[in-house]
Amino acid sequence: MKLTSQAGNRAGLPDQGTLGHRILTLGITGYGRLAREYYVPALARMKDLRIAAVADPFEASRLAASKRLPQVHTYPSHQQMLSHENLDAVLIASPPFSHLTAWLEARQRKVAAFVEKPFALTSQIEQLPELSDTEAALMVNFNRRFWPPYQRVTEAVASGMIGTLKDIHFKLHADVIRWSTVTQHRLAPGEGGVLHDLGSQAVDLICQIAKCEPLQISASVESKRWESDHVNLELEFPQGLHARCDLAYDQQNCESLRVTGSAASIILREANMTAHVTQTGRLSMATRLSDYAWLGYRFLFPTQRLLRYTVTTALNRFVESIRTGGPFHPGYAEARSNFRLLALASSAADVALRSGEANE
Repeated sequence: MKLTSQAGNRAGLPDQGTLGHRILTLGITGYGRLAREYYVPALARMKDLRIAAVADPFEASRLAASKRLPQVHTYPSHQQMLSHENLDAVLIASPPFSHLTAWLEARQRKVAAFVEKPFALTSQIEQLPELSDTEAALMVNFNRRFWPPYQRVTEAVASGMIGTLKDIHFKLHADVIRWSTVTQHRLAPGEGGVLHDLGSQAVDLICQIAKCEPLQISASVESKRWESDHVNLELEFPQGLHARCDLAYDQQNCESLRVTGSAASIILREANMTAHVTQTGRLSMATRLSDYAWLGYRFLFPTQRLLRYTVTTALNRFVESIRTGGPFHPGYAEARSNFRLLALASSAADVALRSGEANE
């Protein structure tokens, strides 16, 4: 059976009345592949919004920004951009180690921030301030929660369609070479690696489906082609729910989800297909053919593919919150919760690695 589905002003930001429908000015920090191929095209389709500035330490990236966006001012650092530009918002898409600093400096200047995941690295835990969502003026791009197939899975689980939720298995492998055409930070020490890059998305999605946080999280790390390029997360929830996340930097992109309940299962064989409910654990030939039809549709209409669709949707939600004075979701509280779980997983992985080294 095919599964179908059925936002007060923030402190320091302008009042809704002062914004109206005037053109919002936005700055971008980090002009890598994600910004060039996903964020900028999405922003270009939005009304009453103008990209005013781009900050990137690499001259080649600044030149690329100037060529693509001739009216934009470019800067070698986000500090200079924030000091010289009168911005309504900033999009932080630089390497992970800089996310926290860039957000904190934007907040000091009362500029709302849309931050690419991970929100911060676990090594920066002491730098996290105690703030409310209102004070933080922050939205984190946990984009999987904006993907309709995943939303339908979450709705189906909540409705009891598959009975009591028992097990979640999520696989997310990323073609890291393809993502490293502009910068190589994903493979660089000190940038968080697979756990922060892919794990932040995986943990957020699993918690969305489970509708709660895990009681326990653990991680194991393997090195196959690159250092620590495979991470396995194990999450234990109340009522015996168990979740597993298979995460990796690999040679091709691969993303799938299987959710098992007491009465049926939901299978999403590939994220750009669609989710199906099955009582047997198997899919019919007709169902499989419909999946390939979805792939064909998304090939013909690239804006309907997972990353392009969810980036656009998330940015629209961010801009809408700025204009209306409504809350950002996911905001600071959810970002900190995700961060805390990653820190626990990172600690567990470090203990396991040290134990393995000691036994050699």
